[in-house]
Amino acid sequence: MTAAFAPAPAAWRAANQAAFVAAVTEARGMLAMALAGEGLAEVPILGSDPPPVHAQLAAGAGLTAFEHWLLLLCAGAEVDADTRALCAAWHGDPARDRPSLALALACHPEPHWSALTPHAPLRRHDWLRLDEGPGLTQRMLSVDEELLHACLGEGGAPEAIVARLLHRRRRDGLDALAQRIDLRGDGDALVLPEQQCDMLAQVAGHVRHRDQVLGDWGFAARSRRGLGLSVLFTGPSGTGKTLASETIARELGYPLYRVDLAALVSKYIGETEKNLETVLDAAEREQVVLLFDEADALFGRRSAVRDSHDRYANQEVSFLLQRLESFSGLAILTSNLPEAIDPAFMRRFRFVIAFPFPDQAQREAIWASVLPPAMPREPLDLARLARFLLAGGSIRTVALNAAFRAAAEGVPVGMPHLLAAVHAELVKLGQPLPPGERG
Repeated sequence: MTAAFAPAPAAWRAANQAAFVAAVTEARGMLAMALAGEGLAEVPILGSDPPPVHAQLAAGAGLTAFEHWLLLLCAGAEVDADTRALCAAWHGDPARDRPSLALALACHPEPHWSALTPHAPLRRHDWLRLDEGPGLTQRMLSVDEELLHACLGEGGAPEAIVARLLHRRRRDGLDALAQRIDLRGDGDALVLPEQQCDMLAQVAGHVRHRDQVLGDWGFAARSRRGLGLSVLFTGPSGTGKTLASETIARELGYPLYRVDLAALVSKYIGETEKNLETVLDAAEREQVVLLFDEADALFGRRSAVRDSHDRYANQEVSFLLQRLESFSGLAILTSNLPEAIDPAFMRRFRFVIAFPFPDQAQREAIWASVLPPAMPREPLDLARLARFLLAGGSIRTVALNAAFRAAAEGVPVGMPHLLAAVHAELVKLGQPLPPGERG
């Protein structure tokens, strides 16, 4: 049964709402004094006992007095007609009835421009948003709806709401279109033939020595074409393509982001190119490794032009070709169907690394690498387990499922747990049991 947050007690809700109204009134009063030419007021100390939500958020996020006041003023513009009237009067335009950065900077005694930078608390937590329009200082500000409800005492237990709002992060740019992958795993779990390991080492070396070779040694001065480092990993599912990407990123000390193709690709003309440009620009600024999983969906072959849809699809592919050539970071593409990728892309990949299905010796090494030392176990026959035709990803799944079986029984992991998990995995994959393992 799913537990639900209990609503806030009625007495606290009333006290919280009263404190919020008082704080909004004080914020509005500072604006009124500035508009009347009466000078700037002292910064008011806003709070109550118990602390209202707006005060908890300000303390938790470390808001300055200016940021706290601006948050309250924007909240007031949503619920208080007098605040909207004052904003419209200050701007000299009835339609501009919400705060702007220009208004805030002019009407507070301790203003600072940094309050609305993307990494400052008000925008990092997505509590305030800038409307579209020319000129940063002239754009209207609006407050987040969930935060406004929380300040009014709505939405459930205040502790849970405050925690959620403080942990929330604005998703734009790279974070809106890609997911950061945790790199705490063990690179030793990657088991590949020597040739593939050498090629992976070369990929990392090309990143490390990029400035030296392209800049100091003059290759970039000769031509700007072909300088992007794009790599294609091919092979069946579970053969280590994603794990290899994690290993390279870990060795370089770079974050790894998996691009969300569902968010990247748009049915609207020009949006896919715009989204890809956003991702690649952000990746270049922040020095990250980009992973395009199942890239054939995005980098597929161009088709004969039969209608406008085909024409625009081909334009997308052409744009991708040009942009990846100039991309200064590392882009890793993976595919189970390399034949589906446009040949023009294949020519532009610096490396194409095939991940083969592991042979029996490699499977035994994978079994040894995926079983943690802390796992209690009986004597295990890894050679027998390696007879089953499972790729590395499936072996990791089997090991985890066997561990849960043993934990549920309160005993160390043994061969019966592993064999039962292996059989279940083979059934899932539609594969037969090897000779001698039936029955």
